[in-house]
Amino acid sequence: MQRRQSLAWLSAGLWGGWGSVAHAYRPAPVQYRNALTTAQGQLLSVEVVSHQRRSQNLPIFQKQRRWYVGGEHGQPYALLLRNHTGGRLLVVASVDGLNVLTGEPAAAEQTGYIIEPQSTVFIEGWRKSLDTVAQFVFTTPDDSYAERTGQGGNTGVLGFAVFEEVAPPPPRYQRHDSAKSAPMAPAPAAESRSDMGTGHGEQVHSPVRETHFRRASRRPAETLQIQYASLAQLERRRIALRDIWQPNPATQEPNPFPGEGRFVPDPPPRR
Repeated sequence: MQRRQSLAWLSAGLWGGWGSVAHAYRPAPVQYRNALTTAQGQLLSVEVVSHQRRSQNLPIFQKQRRWYVGGEHGQPYALLLRNHTGGRLLVVASVDGLNVLTGEPAAAEQTGYIIEPQSTVFIEGWRKSLDTVAQFVFTTPDDSYAERTGQGGNTGVLGFAVFEEVAPPPPRYQRHDSAKSAPMAPAPAAESRSDMGTGHGEQVHSPVRETHFRRASRRPAETLQIQYASLAQLERRRIALRDIWQPNPATQEPNPFPGEGRFVPDPPPRR
């Protein structure tokens, strides 16, 4: 099936998006016994998708109430955000501690994508204009967009601050608070520093347009954080657990012990 292009809006400093994804998102081949396809919150869920193969979800792992996603150096990726509520959501998204729309250190009161009820938004990269983004691509920390722009220190983490919409319907203009806050996505601990960052990749077409949104609260109703690293590093840290061997029936070799655990049966009676 064909995926319908998600639309998005910008207004009074608020970016947003909505859309339905008709394309069938299939999980990646099972390689890890603890792999998931989604980081699931109460209001929002997040999938990390290979940009080269949009039908392939990158594996997500959960350990000690933390989410992790594994990728490979040089691999373009995108974020699929899914609204599970009956109202619109505003999601301020950060990569490596930077707002994906402005490139500034991310804070919860900043601009974000708007997702219609029970709909999805596909974030393909760093926003360059109303029409284009620069693809997210896994790279080394030194080559990440954050490090190259002098805003490093938080590579290897994705953040999502989720706001519900106030009722009644929002007014025409949004009032802004000029107060600054600390970056939304803190750096991972030094002993678990990721071996990857997100680079500034090829520019692709991804149109947006304007809308209005009035937040129901100053603080996020929900915040999701996903750390990312190479699959090799996640394996070394025992976060990604390789699956036990499972034979493929199509290529399975003959088994010399197909009845292991049985006793010797009686022979058939003599004639």
